[in-house]
Amino acid sequence: MARPLKSYLVTYDVSCPKRWRRVYRLLQGYGDWMQLSVFRCRLDPRRRRRMEQELRELIDVGEDRLLIAKLDEPAQSGRPAGRAQILYRYCSVALTSTPPHATRGHRARLRSLTETRVS
Repeated sequence: MARPLKSYLVTYDVSCPKRWRRVYRLLQGYGDWMQLSVFRCRLDPRRRRRMEQELRELIDVGEDRLLIAKLDEPAQSGRPAGRAQILYRYCSVALTSTPPHATRGHRARLRSLTETRVS
């Protein structure tokens, strides 16, 4: 039995041009290029895990950012299109100071910009 394919949105911000090209070439094998540093991929769970592992090996966790979001399939979920579930997020933002106008919610959101994996 074939595994069901799910849609994923993969975005990245890679600071080194050499690493950026490697990530771009890797993602060309997994999905369709949408715009600069954004791909839409239709993957089964095994290919998604493999893609995620290969991306982790390519990015520099101190400089680069990566986001993988599972997109809703409107016909299957019964929910409106345009919703996404974040599966993997890596952002190397260090919270050294908070803007004076930031609320408690903003500060908590800034602190949450660390590696997150849900699945």
